[in-house]
Amino acid sequence: MRCSRRRNCAFLHSPNEFILYQTQILFFPADKYHPWMKLKITICGSKVHDVGYRPYLSELALSLFLRGFEVFNDELNDQQAVVALIEGDDARVNRFHKMATSTQPPLASVERVLVEDYQGEIMPAWQFASIGTFSQMNKAIPLLLEMRDDIKEMKGDIKEVRKNTDTIPQVLDEVRGIREDIQPGYATNFRQMQTDIRTIKERLGML
Repeated sequence: MRCSRRRNCAFLHSPNEFILYQTQILFFPADKYHPWMKLKITICGSKVHDVGYRPYLSELALSLFLRGFEVFNDELNDQQAVVALIEGDDARVNRFHKMATSTQPPLASVERVLVEDYQGEIMPAWQFASIGTFSQMNKAIPLLLEMRDDIKEMKGDIKEVRKNTDTIPQVLDEVRGIREDIQPGYATNFRQMQTDIRTIKERLGML
């Protein structure tokens, strides 16, 4: 099968055509069967680093089955930038271009998007995805280990709380005992107070 610029490869109806198309994307040199389109998209803003922009664009590229894809953080005129290099047939590249310039991760703050043709080599998308997976795992491992230590500490705190909770019945019994000790004496004192008040009233002629 040979895909031309006039034929949109995103709309392949035969399963065999689709499998062949994906095989060509992964393994065969581009210039042997398809004049691929390449773009360099630079996304600039006050906050485009550490907001999930690279995974966001990577997922978009893989969902569109782009032949080539790379993305990395950079700086442009002292401003944060994310640069994406993409390669594929016109329909897929244009679709990526449209979505990358109109949508963004929730925490990102984008001020401008620069789009230009690109003539250099671009890594196969599947290869970049593999490297990105290991890179994300390397970042996640220290966080997971820290979470594990925090969980251990929390378990220790919970055990201490349970120990203190176990003493509550004992404390309640002690409070009940104190109340039982206080009540007889309190009643006696109250009766004596009533008697004294009555005597005073009699002397004053109030009764």
